[in-house]
Amino acid sequence: MQTINMNRYEEIIDKIKNCVKYYEIALEENKYYLGLSNGDNIYLSCPRNNVAHLLGVHTDKLKSASIIKNNFASYDILKKLINGDLTYSNMKSTNYNFDISSLFSEYIDSKLEIFTNVLKVRTDDMYCIIKYRSDRSYTTGEEKENSDYFIIRKYDKKYSVLGIVKNDDNNNYVPVTSRLFDNYEDLCCFLNKVAKNQEVTYPAAFKIDNYDKSYNRFFYPSLDNKLEYNKTLKNIAFDFDAIPSTNRDFLAIIERLLNSKQNSKNNISILNLIKDNIKANNVIDKEEVKQLLDGLDIPDELDTLIDACNDLMVSKSRNEKTIDASYSSMQKENNDLKEQLLLLKNEINSLRARNSKLEIERDNLKETNDSNFQKLKILTDAFESIKRI
Repeated sequence: MQTINMNRYEEIIDKIKNCVKYYEIALEENKYYLGLSNGDNIYLSCPRNNVAHLLGVHTDKLKSASIIKNNFASYDILKKLINGDLTYSNMKSTNYNFDISSLFSEYIDSKLEIFTNVLKVRTDDMYCIIKYRSDRSYTTGEEKENSDYFIIRKYDKKYSVLGIVKNDDNNNYVPVTSRLFDNYEDLCCFLNKVAKNQEVTYPAAFKIDNYDKSYNRFFYPSLDNKLEYNKTLKNIAFDFDAIPSTNRDFLAIIERLLNSKQNSKNNISILNLIKDNIKANNVIDKEEVKQLLDGLDIPDELDTLIDACNDLMVSKSRNEKTIDASYSSMQKENNDLKEQLLLLKNEINSLRARNSKLEIERDNLKETNDSNFQKLKILTDAFESIKRI
């Protein structure tokens, strides 16, 4: 462990200050969703009290050295350090024997370098995701890790790793460790420890939300991305005895292929229908085509083709080289008139209903008027009788 003098301490604190500022502005409210290709779902966020550890700052050391009270949260301690409420000098004056070097991880520089990137989870630089289960690491002889998943991404020519753990029973996860490997050889040493007998997978769906900034994006990897992911998984499985797990993604791909195959069958059936009608010199019924499309609208290109075929067949049956009004245009005009007629019928029905309502209201008013007239007549007669007395 390196010895931390005052200059080195100030250098580290300045870098931490920049990281914390970026976290509060751009990262704190980010919520990530990763739908993994093995079927797992991850909802990831980074609460404030996980930040210090990810930065490589051991705030508990200040508590155990009685420099700060035990009831302080780690993020509050971190803020005291970057705001100058806790300085190199007053930590030493409070506890002369306190080793300030113990306050920082031996990997402090790499943790600070990667901090803003490793928490800004993306998929375009994804290498793989390891689902880590300590009960599967019994054959490796390695010390057990404290993470449920490792998200491994490419970082320039380096590799970053974010370890996350489950925070509750609803698939909510928080980060607990970050690492940076300068090259592939160093990453291989890490994979040799954590990948054996473990599932390796990748995100089949990815979403980022930031409600504070009204930001919401959903991503799906392209087929090229998935091909690259699967090549990576194959290599990891071969080199480190890992278990590639992509069941969810393969099911989705197979379903899309089957849907595409069904659409192709529908298209072939439609083309055969068009061919048969042309050979028989029959007009192609668009309603019949819609049935083959399961009631969906006819695509514009196909609709244009049907119109052209119908126009050609009608013009041939009339022995006309040219026609002023094509069959399709007349059919379209006829359909438009039908729609207008239907609208007018609906409007007439609406007016009839309104008229009936007004007639009922008129009759009610007439009854009320007749009743009032009778009451008035009775009062008038009574008044005249009183006058004569």
